[in-house]
Amino acid sequence: DLFMAPHYEFTPLTTGLAIVAAISVGLFHTPRSQGQEEVALFSPSGVRLFTAEDLKRVADERRETLLLLTVVGKVYNVTAGRKYYGVGEGYEGFAAGRDASRAFVDTTLFEREGVDDLANLTLSECKGVEHWSNFYAKHEEYTFAGVHVGNFFDVDGEPTAARLDFEACVTNANAVVEVLKGFVAKADSSGKGVCTWQHHDPKFVECEPPLAPLRFEIPDQGMVCKCVDGAALKSAVQATASRAAGSLEPRAYAECTLEQSRCMLPSLNKKAAPKQD
Repeated sequence: DLFMAPHYEFTPLTTGLAIVAAISVGLFHTPRSQGQEEVALFSPSGVRLFTAEDLKRVADERRETLLLLTVVGKVYNVTAGRKYYGVGEGYEGFAAGRDASRAFVDTTLFEREGVDDLANLTLSECKGVEHWSNFYAKHEEYTFAGVHVGNFFDVDGEPTAARLDFEACVTNANAVVEVLKGFVAKADSSGKGVCTWQHHDPKFVECEPPLAPLRFEIPDQGMVCKCVDGAALKSAVQATASRAAGSLEPRAYAECTLEQSRCMLPSLNKKAAPKQD
């Protein structure tokens, strides 16, 4: 199949033989509207190269039999996920013939241009996109098909500055995550890291002074509350992060600071204001 050629290390001889054999059985070409034929493109290392026209043609002409999804320039065959990515399904926009990487953090972007622009993402957003990139790479039923020649890979299949910037963002995000994990581990080993909650009015969450109850959102672990030195943690995150940390930034509870040991929480019995006639 033109769009699903496997990944080999090609020599000039094997490349020529493969293309001749493939064309003879109609695998590496699709007819153009003018009756011309198009041969599949490969990088020097044998990775299938998809042009923007390739992806659009699959989405327009072959969507009933083949679904391709592109994330940060890597193209995956997600035909096995037709109930998610097929026409009329909830995630069909991801297999609509373009790289929609930024939509993994904001699906409203499907209605706009530039959905492959990952510039200025926060560290937590980079981790979010990386999560989905890894999801497709490790999925048992979805397979790697090649790379998209565009914002993230050049005509030789090499990563562009945009791809390298995304990878640097992920690396920096991972460094911040390690800082967070270090503070959590220290809190757990100290015996003073557990947040104490009072669930009846007056509601509050507190820690033994001078520690403060902070919310941590660690990727793949969810949100946790730990008693930590808030000022020290904020300083450590700021010293590590090369851009805005987003939800990786530790947060105090509502109307609290990173240094307060007790944080008052909304009352259970708070009455709604009376309606005005």
